[in-house]
Amino acid sequence: MNSHRARPRPRSGVPTDAVRVPFLLYSVRRLAGDDDRTPGLARDFVAATLAGRGVDRAVVEDLKLIASELTTNAVQYASKATLAIAVTLTDDEVEVRVTDLGTYHPLRPRRPATDVEHGRGLLLVEAVASRWGHYDSGLGTTVEAAITLLPHPPRSSP
Repeated sequence: MNSHRARPRPRSGVPTDAVRVPFLLYSVRRLAGDDDRTPGLARDFVAATLAGRGVDRAVVEDLKLIASELTTNAVQYASKATLAIAVTLTDDEVEVRVTDLGTYHPLRPRRPATDVEHGRGLLLVEAVASRWGHYDSGLGTTVEAAITLLPHPPRSSP
């Protein structure tokens, strides 16, 4: 089930409903916030970060789509010099988080007319992600989306 929520940011910078989970991997990269090449670089970053980590290829492809849509929105609407993309891998999920340095704006998926070419990015994120949300990070708008990982079956002994 997809869940979308805007979350208030407490003083510590950690969302109020955040749960501290030990992570297996956390990687962050700064990208140009005003460059049309940024979504492609974000896709490459997600793929390279998760390479060799045992994440199913279909999940990686979905995460690349999420990264592309979130960075496209940041480039299009925030138009600032820099944005940050982070990938977090835990035992249970992989999360992509994009923070722009623009003014915070609440986000809502739109349902554009069928003849309009743009405006479906958050609908795609909502359809693919297990959960997604956004909040004012104190630096700008942060949008996160995660995909829940299926448990690995126990390995049998030879």
